[in-house]
Amino acid sequence: MGDLDSVPRHPGEAIAFRTPDGSLAPELVPGVVFPWLDIYWQPYHLSMILAGPESWHPKVFAATDAHYFRQAGVIGWQPVGEALPAAAEDLGVRSGAWDHEHCELCRRNIGAGGVPTGYVNAEDLWLCAGCFERYAAVPDVSFAAEV
Repeated sequence: MGDLDSVPRHPGEAIAFRTPDGSLAPELVPGVVFPWLDIYWQPYHLSMILAGPESWHPKVFAATDAHYFRQAGVIGWQPVGEALPAAAEDLGVRSGAWDHEHCELCRRNIGAGGVPTGYVNAEDLWLCAGCFERYAAVPDVSFAAEV
């Protein structure tokens, strides 16, 4: 626990963090740098880019069936073959309803309503060609510092 003097607005901006008991965090010493992610970005976003370009391959998105369900009054869908969430009402499988994915970084549609191709990794995460070229072809996590 402690106090953050200010929230950094630009990459590399110096800030001060003060804690009443330095023994609880001995790594907090003057001049040390810690990574900062805002609430939108998650650690997996950095990991997927830092894994290197060899972890991505180009792919044309093809629509697949989707399993629809209702849970607590909200309709959702998931890949066919996965167990439905607890207490979900089965609404059946709809042919070709999984018609697009989103770029993990810019949220652009890949598939219906967007570009037909993108890049996918082993975790089935997608990047559009623009984000692949900008951030993954030569690993660059600067997206996490952009506003």
